[in-house]
Parts: sequence; C-alpha cells; structure tokens
Amino acid sequence: MAPATARGYGRRVAEDEHPRSDVPEPASEDEDVPSTPFDHPFFLPVLLIGFSLWFFYDGWFNPDMEWLKFNRYGFAILAVAATYYTVRAVREVRGWECSQCGSRNKSELTRCAECGGETRPA
Repeated sequence: MAPATARGYGRRVAEDEHPRSDVPEPASEDEDVPSTPFDHPFFLPVLLIGFSLWFFYDGWFNPDMEWLKFNRYGFAILAVAATYYTVRAVREVRGWECSQCGSRNKSELTRCAECGGETRPA
C-alpha cells in the first residue's frame, strides 16, 4: 500500500490545481450558437431524395436482387417523405413577410418585429 503522501494519493480527485482551458464556457442566451450543416432546412430532404433514388435504382434496374419488393416499397415510402420534407423546407426558407412593410421573417410570428404589422406566408 502506498503512503498517503505519495503523489496522486494524498489529495482528492475533484480538486484540480490547473483549470482546463480547452473546455468551452457555456453559451449565454444572448449569444448566437454557430449552426451546423445538420441545422440546414434542406439537409433531411436531400438525404431522403438520395436514399429514394438508390431504392428506385435497386428496385427497378436490378432485377436479380433478392429483396426486390423491399426496395420498391422503400422507394415509395421515401419518395413520399422526401416530397413532404422538401415542401416544408421550401416554406421555411421562403419565410413569412409583413403585409405592411414587406420585411421577411423566418418564423411564424403573427406580428412583424419591425413595424408591428401582420405577417403572412411569402
């Protein structure tokens, strides 16, 4: 057994003499957090379109596949999902515009932040 004065055994683990500088401070609510590519509205639609194209190719142009029905049903489901999420992404990117001043907002607020007018889909 090591004596209590040996290096590493005499002090508590939670106490740190040198604070770590590589750990970022938590962001306050006022600061904008940098976005990632996963936050872009067209990330999911592009992914779904790619998968649906792959299922289309495997389902109709590769007749020697064992899972032919799976690929055809997968194409149908993914094509519907890709269409739905593409429409949602286009609506989100277009945003909403104010009926009075014409400024565009990316959120569905009922009142414009600049002039207080009503907003509607662009």
